[in-house]
Amino acid sequence: MRFNFSSKAVLFGAMGCFFMACSSKYESQSNLQEQYADTTMVDEAKEPISEPEKSVATQPERKFVRTADLQFKVKDVRKSSEQLEDLTIKYGGFVTYAHMHSDEQNKKTVIISEDSLLQVSTINIENDISIRVPNRYLLDVLKEINSMMLYVDHRTIKAEDVRLQMLSNELANKRQEKFVERNQRVHQNRKGNIGAAVEAEESLLDHQAVADNHKMQNLSLQDQVDFSTLTIKLYQAAFLNKVMIENREGIENYRPNVFVRIWDSVKTGWLFVEDLIVILIRLWVFILLGGIGLWYWLYKRKSSVA
Repeated sequence: MRFNFSSKAVLFGAMGCFFMACSSKYESQSNLQEQYADTTMVDEAKEPISEPEKSVATQPERKFVRTADLQFKVKDVRKSSEQLEDLTIKYGGFVTYAHMHSDEQNKKTVIISEDSLLQVSTINIENDISIRVPNRYLLDVLKEINSMMLYVDHRTIKAEDVRLQMLSNELANKRQEKFVERNQRVHQNRKGNIGAAVEAEESLLDHQAVADNHKMQNLSLQDQVDFSTLTIKLYQAAFLNKVMIENREGIENYRPNVFVRIWDSVKTGWLFVEDLIVILIRLWVFILLGGIGLWYWLYKRKSSVA
């Protein structure tokens, strides 16, 4: 009995030591994990947040040709067109094309009276306009244009990177210029006939033309990079146009009857008689002289007969 009791006591003591050792090990591991987590958080807090990388679109080495195509409805096409022109001048741009036109549809003619007609038609006014503004002000111009819109049909903005194309043109231009220089030196030192010289000169001119073409392409691309192009179509709600005109087809209905025309003829004849009397009175001097001459002739005739 004493042996069993002592054996049990030793067994329970060993088990107690084992559980205490496991518990202390677990606590030490937990403490290490907490210390590691705290250290990591502190290090992350101390580590400065890196600034966001610059957008690819804003990198200075890129060259974008930006275009915008818009079609929208406005309240008044004429006033909005004037606002667009003023906005273009405000941001240092210019208008390259403007075509305002109206389309008359559903034209009808209504008889109002025997001598009057009313023409009714539907008028649609549109304006196609192209403007160019400095590239850096494109977004500002688009924001101000948004305030004019009542309804947007479409709004398309494109940006094409032409940096590689301009680089290709520049490299091709350099190759052509070097080729022309080498051929000019060879041509100057060459002694041959005139035909060969002419062919060499024509070849040089062709290569110079190619080099000039690359330069012109780069100048054109650079101009498109510097100034963005906006193609805009404005339109407004259709409105009714009413115009009063005379009815020429019914003019015969207003011809007077025969008695009225006879009376008008009598009045016209009397006016002619009045005009004749006035003319005769104006010629009284000639009538007087003619009367005196007639009297003198008759007097002479009687004297000769006597």
